[in-house]
Order: sequence, then structure tokens, then C-alpha cells
Amino acid sequence: MIFPFKLPAWVSGLSRVSRHRYRHAAVATKASRATSRASANYTSGVLAGYQLGLCGGAVVAVSVFGHAYERCAKAPSGLKLALAGAFSTFKGEVIMLSTHVGRLLISSAIGALISTQAMAQSEPVAATPQASNETADAEQEGGLAEIVVTATRRPTSEMKTPISLAVVSGAMIEERNLTSLGDLSATVPSLQIGTGQPADAIFIRGIGSGSDRGFEQSVTLFLDGVYLPRSRQYRAAFLDVENVQVLRGPQALLYGLNATAGTIVVNSASTRPGDASFVNVLGQYETIYGRGTGQIVFGGSIGDDIGVRIAARYTDEPNGQYFNTTTGKKEGGEREGTIRGTLVYEPSTDLTFTAKLTYSDYDREGGLGECFNHPRAALSTVTVGKCDGVLDFRRQTGGLELLSQVTGNQDMYFKQNLLIGSATLEYRTGGHDITAVLGYSRTRSSSAFDVANIGVPLFSNSAVEKHDEYTGELRIASDDTARFSYLAGAFFGYQELHQEIPTATTLFLPAAKAFPGSDSTTTTISPYITGTFKFTDTVRISGGVRYSHDSKDATRFVTLCNRLIPSAGALTHTDGGPTANCGVSFPSQPGSYALPTFKSGNFMPEATLFWDFSPSSLVYLKAGQSVKSGGHTLGSSVASADLLAYGDEKARTFELGLKSRLFDNRLFFRASAFYSKYDDLQVNSFILAGGSVLAAITNAGASRSYGLETDIDFAPTNWLTLSWSNALLDSKYTDYENGACGVGQVPNTALRACRKTGQNTPFAPNYSGSVSANVKVPVRDNVEVFGGGTWAYSDSYFAENTLDPFVAQGAYSTFDARLGVGGVDGKWSLSVIGKNLSNERILGSSQSIGIQGLGHLKAPRTVTLQFTKNF
Repeated sequence: MIFPFKLPAWVSGLSRVSRHRYRHAAVATKASRATSRASANYTSGVLAGYQLGLCGGAVVAVSVFGHAYERCAKAPSGLKLALAGAFSTFKGEVIMLSTHVGRLLISSAIGALISTQAMAQSEPVAATPQASNETADAEQEGGLAEIVVTATRRPTSEMKTPISLAVVSGAMIEERNLTSLGDLSATVPSLQIGTGQPADAIFIRGIGSGSDRGFEQSVTLFLDGVYLPRSRQYRAAFLDVENVQVLRGPQALLYGLNATAGTIVVNSASTRPGDASFVNVLGQYETIYGRGTGQIVFGGSIGDDIGVRIAARYTDEPNGQYFNTTTGKKEGGEREGTIRGTLVYEPSTDLTFTAKLTYSDYDREGGLGECFNHPRAALSTVTVGKCDGVLDFRRQTGGLELLSQVTGNQDMYFKQNLLIGSATLEYRTGGHDITAVLGYSRTRSSSAFDVANIGVPLFSNSAVEKHDEYTGELRIASDDTARFSYLAGAFFGYQELHQEIPTATTLFLPAAKAFPGSDSTTTTISPYITGTFKFTDTVRISGGVRYSHDSKDATRFVTLCNRLIPSAGALTHTDGGPTANCGVSFPSQPGSYALPTFKSGNFMPEATLFWDFSPSSLVYLKAGQSVKSGGHTLGSSVASADLLAYGDEKARTFELGLKSRLFDNRLFFRASAFYSKYDDLQVNSFILAGGSVLAAITNAGASRSYGLETDIDFAPTNWLTLSWSNALLDSKYTDYENGACGVGQVPNTALRACRKTGQNTPFAPNYSGSVSANVKVPVRDNVEVFGGGTWAYSDSYFAENTLDPFVAQGAYSTFDARLGVGGVDGKWSLSVIGKNLSNERILGSSQSIGIQGLGHLKAPRTVTLQFTKNF
């Protein structure tokens, strides 16, 4: 049995010099003359940074010593002593990295400036290899492999990408059993994704879209180059993914209108011409809830210029994770099937055509969420199926007679199917890369559920959504190795959205039923250009601007409005006709009426300054502006067409980032400090119309957010990788006077609204992060044991838009673990994967409804057996 536990040389060196407890001055005297100058000047910088930035200076110390080691090769022993001294000095302060964002900015500037002066006096040495060579070296020596991303619309090393970026590889998705985008919340700090009604919650850095069904998302999603604006599209399962790139912060220049919070890019895998034929099989069985999954991926080459790939996945969980105490049945069973076909055609080295088509069908039985934790729940006179007030995967839903009035039966469900296609043409000519992408997406979803989630008829709802989108993008990129390079393009998009929201309630007597809905279209035209100029080999600046024009048309309708009359213990109804009084809960105008066309045009500039202060280190400073398009309120009860429009939301952001690879590419450090300000924030608020107070979407808010995001990957040996990701966030409303009130909140304005100014925005924990370890150890010539664990943690946060503290999420931590055995050649593996082993109750989202809260929980503890076989 062979265990590669021999410590690498750099660790042995540190262990030897660490026995010498030199202070900075003593360390400097033992180094060579060149190293002494670097160490002494650097020490002054670090001490100044320490006073101003605490551990921010320590981070700069590590980065600069990595640079100094390369530049002062004649005195390695002295620098090893200096490095040991630096680590000794700042031991204990490193854990404070996440507490002082402003101090990090100051200490980084001071440490970098002084260390640069020191290195300018040292003797120059040859530059290290670039990314491609670094990758090869990393693979041979066991360091961290270089990651290539497409966040800048070009294939670029993550090291050289000036964005706060989190990359999740396809291998990590399989190893950790990450099934959808919602699972990334435990891996990527600042990202929150959860299911809910009437829309899912997608937030980055405390910024996201509200719950109105007309909203496009503030976090834009792209699958294989196709823009997916609807929140339900985030539910699509992961299938044969190459990688997922989470771009934190506004990304308007390259990803367009609405990317005010960030962008998620999902790239599926492809088989290229010349690749060998293969078959990959995966099987899973979840031992607690009986969830079974089967997946097959196969592909290969047809001739010399065609590559094909087919991937299919099917999941069946027959019983579900909820138990209904009123009906005595389990609920929440899920079935999902997804299939994707990929074709790559390369008739020459300069021309590539890629076509992808994905179809997904999802079906869940039962309702969504459970009632919980509200002080006014005690006021309920319900005796059958009363809310138990606890988040415990037990619901009390009954009395579904109302539901039959809106769907024809008493079944609760959620169904969705997606069809997404893309065609990409890449052509290289005359030193330019020309790319054209055509995309189409079709989404059909429907749901039926009891909103109150108690045992008597109170409030039943259904929702039908049909969305079709056609997109096209053309861009041209010059050679990025030239002194000046550019990228220019234009995007066109057209969307059609149809919604129906049948609703029935007994909250008012006589009870009311209404079928409101809407039809809307959106046309977007958006050209953009960005250029990069290199002042020197290490200093460059890029800048660009995007113009986006949006045009939106909408029609609202109420197709039927009845009164429901309780009679002989059963609910019957009489047709009141299209002009019947719907009751105070549904003051929509009967019939159909068109809304005024909404148009907006915006310029969104961005500029970035880069400094490669070593071949393996980058500092960048970025400033930009983003806009989220306005539109029409489609889910409100407002009856006046003039009051249904809301304007654009604008964001300005500043970001300072540092990326560095250290210790022979065994440590990859990234940090970004940011400040963002949002004006004309699109929020749910109250307005005065015709003497009545009505709910609507308005530009009544402003907010600001700042924080620090840190990511560290460390491979101390060939068999162990450690990772830490952490986010500090302070995101607050600075102007939000007429916000919607939760049931537990007392209105404090004349409009019966609640003041939110000074409160945290939703889904904005003050801290969140994860720590993980992964081990892979060969035990025989062809067998290896692997395993790992992830501890994720989060501070408390509001889980819905009214900021009701009684339906908020408390601080929590979870633990995931995996252990397995497999072939060294990757041909087979058998593993057990545990997720949320601490069985925490985590709200994906919540709602403050009636006299109680409605919570939508993320998955409880699961233990899954997984087998893979590659042929």
C-alpha cells in the first residue's frame, strides 16, 4: 500500500526556518543585500498596512513575497526566513481578513506600492511561463490547474479575469451531487437561490428581483449562450455540465440589460471532432427518501470534422420530503427528465459550428411550502388542520374545495418543461474572431396550490406561464495580444409572455373567484464595444459602453369573475358575468385592456485598470454602470393602466480586486472589495389612487451595498486540496419609505405602508462562506480512495421582500461529506454522498401571508449512493 504523504520541498523549507523566531529586523539582516532591501521596505509597508488594514496587509505580504521570491532568486534562503517571519507576525490576524473592507483597500495600496519600489531595486530575472505552461507544470507537479473561463467573452485564464468570479467545474458538480443552480448557494458566497411563489428568489450581494411575475431577473442566466430571463428557468437540472461561472456584481457591458446583480454562465460539455468514442454511466439512490437517478452520456467523432454528444438524465422521487398531517399522505414527489444533443462541425481550423438542443420536463406532486412561526397564527379559529407553526417538513393543507374552482380538481402540483436551443458559428480570419449565436427558449409552467396551507378552504391559487424567446448576437474580437485590442457586438432579443392567475378565496363574503392574466412582449436591441490598451507589458486599461433599447407592450385581462356561495356544506358558484363585482381583494378592471407601451434607452459604460505586478499576480480597479429595465406591473391588483408602469433601475459600482498564485502554483488567492449604489430601485410599495391605497411596483427605493469577497484554494500536497470562500456584506435600503408590510409589522405611514429605510435588503447575510477539503489517495496501482467535506455557514437574513422578522432565516451552518473508492484511471467509482448532514431547516424563500408565514425549505438531510462507469 502506497501513501504519498511526503511533504513537498516548500513545506519542509518553511518548517525548518520556522524554528528561527526572528523579528522583521533580524530577518532582514540575514538575507542577501537585494533581499534585505525588499524585505525591509516591504516590512514597513506591511506594518503600515497592519495598522491600517490588519490582515489586509498580511494578504499583501503573501502576494508580494511570492513576487519577491521570483525576482530575488539569488537569496532564496533569506526570503524563506522573511516569509517565515511574515507568517509568524501575522499569525492570528489572518482570520480577521473578512472584517475591514475599507482597511483592505488602504493596506493593499501601501503594501503593493512599497514592495514595488523594493523589487525595482532588486536584480531582474527571466519571466515565468504563461498560463498554458503553468497548467502543464501544475499537472506534473501536483499544483492547482489553470482554469480557463469565458466571463470576458473570450477564453481567458481565471487568473487574468478582472471579475469577482466563482467557477464550479463539472467534476465538482458530479462529486458533490449538485443537482441544480439552487445547490450553488452553499458553495458560492453572496449567491442565494431558492424556490417560492409567485416567483423564485435569485440574489447576489443582496440584490435581486421582487416577486411580481412581470419581473425579469437581476441575476442574468445564460445556458450555452442563450439568455434565460425567467426565474422558473433556474430550476432546470444540471446535465453534463462543463462548468458554471458565477460573476458577482453588475455585468452590463458584456452581458446586457438587467445584469445589475450579476450573471451566471452555464456551459455544457461538447465532444469535438477527433475525440475518441466514449460512454459514461451514472446511477444514484438516495437512501432516506428513495430518490433514484440514472444518467448516460455518450459521444464520439464522425469522420474527421464532426463530433456528436448525447446526454440524458432521469430522476424519480416517488414519495417526497413532506408529510401532510391533514390528509395523512406524503407530498412533494418529483420526476424530472432532461436530454441534450450536441453537434460540433469543424470543416477547417478556422471555422467551427456548434448546435445544442436541450429539453427538460419536471413534475412535482403536492403543494409548495408550509405555514410556520407567526405571532398572529394564534388568532386563527381553525380547529382542523391548524398551522403547527414549525418548519419541520410537515404541512396541514386541506379543504381543497376552493382549488377545484380554479383548476377543475383538488390536486396540488407544479409542472414545467423547457426547450432551449442554440447555434453558434465561430470563424477566425485576418487576426479576428467572429462569433454569431442564435438562441431559442420555450418555457411552459403551471401550478396549483393552497396558499394558506391550513385545513379549511381559505385561499387557493393557480398560475400558468408561457414564455417564448428568440435571441441573436454577433460579435467580433481582435487579437488580444496586440497593444490595442477590441471586442464589439450587438444583441437582439424578442420575448412573448402569457400569464394566467386563477384565484379563489373565502377571505371576503360572499367569496370571490377571479381569472386575471396578461400578455406581454419585449423587444431588445443592444450594441456594445470595449477596447483594451496596453501601456506596458504589465499595465493596461480597458473601457467600453453598451447601449440598450427596450420596448415593452402588455395587455391585462380578467376573463371571468364569479361569486362563490357556500351552500349545504359545499361550494357552488353562479356566473356573475365579466362585470361582476370581484370583491375588495380583486379590484382589477374586468375585460381586457392594453397598457401604454413602455420604452427605455440607456448607455452603460465601464472602465477597468489592470496591473500585473508579477507574472502570477493581478490587481484591478473597475467602475461601471448597469441598468435594469422598467416595465409593467403584471401581478398587482391596481386597476388603472396609468399606474401600472415603473421605470428603469440604475446601479453604479466600484470594485478593487487582487488575484495571485503563490508557492509554485499551489495556492490561488482572490479577493475583491466592492461598493454599489442602486437608485430608482424597483420595489413593492403602496400608492394612493382615487382615494384608495393600492399595491404596485414603483421606483420608490434606493440602496447601497459594500463588502469583501475572498476565495483561497490551496494544494499543499498532490493528494490534498483545501478551499475557503467567504463573503462579508452590508446591503441596506437607503430610501424606501412606503414598503409593503408583513403581517407582523405595523404600518407607520399615511399610506398604511411600512418604512424600510436603514434595514438590510432581502437575502443579504452579513457573512457567509464555506470551508472544504478534498482528498484523493492511491492505495494500489490502479485503485484510489477519495473523500471530502464542506462546511457552509451563513448569518441570518430576510427571506422575503416585506422584511418581516417573523419569517426570516436565522444563522445556520451545514456539513456535506463524501467518501468513495474508484479507479486511478477514472474508469469507475463508488461513493456515498451526504448533504446537509446537520439537517438544518433553511429557507429558500418565505412569504408573510394572512395570519402566518409560508416557508419554502431547501432539502433536508440526504444520503446518496453513487456509482459511475466510463467506457
